Amino acid sequence: MTLRGFIWRLKKYDGNGRVGRLLLLKMCLENDIVPFYINSESKMFYYAGLKEWQTQDKPNRLLDVFLSMQDDMKAVLDYFEIDYDHTETTSRALVEQHKNWQL
Repeated sequence: MTLRGFIWRLKKYDGNGRVGRLLLLKMCLENDIVPFYINSESKMFYYAGLKEWQTQDKPNRLLDVFLSMQDDMKAVLDYFEIDYDHTETTSRALVEQHKNWQL
């Protein structure tokens, strides 16, 4: 099972995807990626992006949500003067870089 399929199924069973989002946080931290969190204002965009990726194989909306939430986390890191990789990217660039990923 792919990560995408796991998160989609898990979201249906635990009601709101907490475990899936926790796994994404863990994966970010393990790979030196600025973590992100899905706030209540973005939760519906997250669900829509997840569904679009699952049903239409289009990850861009979901990646845009992740990148937007990552920007919020970068603002927190900047405030507390915590160093991180300042490389900027877009969902389109991520898709191109990782076309063959089976998330």
